[in-house]
Amino acid sequence: MRANGRLPTLRSRLVLLALVLLVPALLAAALTLYAGYRQARQEVERHLQETSRALSLVVDRQFGQAEALLWALSASRQLRAGDHAGFDGLAREAVRIPGAWVVVEEDGRQVVNTRLPPGSPLPETGTAYRQGRHAGQIRISDLFMGTVARTPSVAVDVLIDAGNGRERHLSVIMEADTIARILADQGLPPSWNGAILDRNGIIVARTPDHERFVGRSATGDNLERIRHAVAKGVFESVNLTGVETVLALARSPTSGWTMILAVPRTELTAGLRNLALLLAGAAGLLTALGAGFAAHVARRITGPVEGL
Repeated sequence: MRANGRLPTLRSRLVLLALVLLVPALLAAALTLYAGYRQARQEVERHLQETSRALSLVVDRQFGQAEALLWALSASRQLRAGDHAGFDGLAREAVRIPGAWVVVEEDGRQVVNTRLPPGSPLPETGTAYRQGRHAGQIRISDLFMGTVARTPSVAVDVLIDAGNGRERHLSVIMEADTIARILADQGLPPSWNGAILDRNGIIVARTPDHERFVGRSATGDNLERIRHAVAKGVFESVNLTGVETVLALARSPTSGWTMILAVPRTELTAGLRNLALLLAGAAGLLTALGAGFAAHVARRITGPVEGL
């Protein structure tokens, strides 16, 4: 009876020994798994940050093309001479940016607008975003509704001293769809979100669903980052469709606009979840095998003892 009383104790102790040997290995595997997840997440965050920064440079290059066109047009003899018809023809030939047009305003009214056919009646008043300017100062506007085009637009413009106390505003105006094409050309993964925001945190372009979101404000946390002039960073947020995301933000020093790229958080954790399930399955299998092997060894040991 004493031998029989010790048999379960010996088996249990051998099983416990097997589990004690397995637990450190499983903990080491779990730590390795988490370290791999952290490294993979850091790689994704770094890629998001680099891509958002590159996107800001592409947007600045688009504005740079408009600025170069402005300087070239501002030096034309037709504009200096007030030859509006001649300048209209020159500007139409010079514009090469898709979805862009040239506007000249003098004395509070438009005198050239290449968006319309030559000779069309033009508005008597200009747009408010040109107020508070200095001669020779290039400015990039925020998003506004075009006076003639009646579509969300942005402008790069310059104030020119026309002499005798008169001022002349020369603008290259682009549809928001022109900026949206920059995002579309990046070939982002379908699950990612990209957005270009003006200095007020208004969406100028977004992918996907540009038409749905253009003109809307960014989420509250991103608005706060824009108000505090956050230059760059990676954050967790919830986008306008309610999806939890990890986003990278980059602010352009040229325009003051903000570029955001976001990936669903579930996309980052899916790999970790799958590996965790695999590890749990492997741990269960190893535990069962270890316990079975320990029980088998226990029987081999206790058999002779029981015989004695």
